[in-house]
Amino acid sequence: MLDTTLVFMGIMLIVLGAILVALSLIMKTLSSEGTGKPKGGISGGGAIIIGPIPIIFGSSGRAVLIASIIAAIITLILTLLYLKSYIGW
Repeated sequence: MLDTTLVFMGIMLIVLGAILVALSLIMKTLSSEGTGKPKGGISGGGAIIIGPIPIIFGSSGRAVLIASIIAAIITLILTLLYLKSYIGW
């Protein structure tokens, strides 16, 4: 049961990531049309989760904050799934 849930969650996160990348490219293209220059700066960030420890990086403080929040939520969800399946909690 847990294996299929984790596989499903992994696939859904990959699909969600692909959709977000596509949407951001479309939005960026539409915002810079006609002027020849982009309208705003681009910032990005991410998190690599190794076990219970997230490694967070970003190009601005806001990107790091958002990546930190997302990493904390993912770590909490995975911890709760572990507790539910292996300990019977």
